[in-house]
Amino acid sequence: MCECLQLTIESGGFPEQTLQSNASGTYNGENYWEFDYNGIIIVIYAQSSGSSNWFYGSVLGGGTTYGRYTPTIPTRCPYASYSPSNPVLGWSDVSALPFIKTFTTAECPEDNCGNQDRTFKRFDSIRLPEVFQEQDRGLKDCCCKYNVLGDASGDSFKNDVTSAWIKLSDLSDTGIFILKKSGVATTPPSFDIRFA
Repeated sequence: MCECLQLTIESGGFPEQTLQSNASGTYNGENYWEFDYNGIIIVIYAQSSGSSNWFYGSVLGGGTTYGRYTPTIPTRCPYASYSPSNPVLGWSDVSALPFIKTFTTAECPEDNCGNQDRTFKRFDSIRLPEVFQEQDRGLKDCCCKYNVLGDASGDSFKNDVTSAWIKLSDLSDTGIFILKKSGVATTPPSFDIRFA
């Protein structure tokens, strides 16, 4: 028998809710469950022991019957989805629970109260993860001098066409370039030279 039943329901303009109920007792030899959906009491119960007829209504064994589920194979746990017109396929409508959009019953998820599985287990072999090693992207060249010769005359022998590239490893990394003339820091003239 099912000790706990989970009901997911949306009806009467109320939002969808997932409710859980431990068995409230037994009726006709089967467990029954009571749910409170926005003040509407819903009782899910069996018509008979080993039932192939399950009902949901306002009162256990009577009152207003809202719907039923009639599986082809009798079941002690009424797990089914909403099937408005076919009680063999799932929960169907019988009467007045207004505007049902969702009515699904399922097994309650296992409640482990946040505890980890501490059962002893033995494995013949395990594979340890590889240790991540950051790539060297230029930090080894930090504070190194790169001499670059330049002349605005356009004479190729006065210009060093090679350059110093330092690949940054992160967007937040920065680099400082100091232009020196005869070993003394200088400010270059402001002009734009484009290289093809």
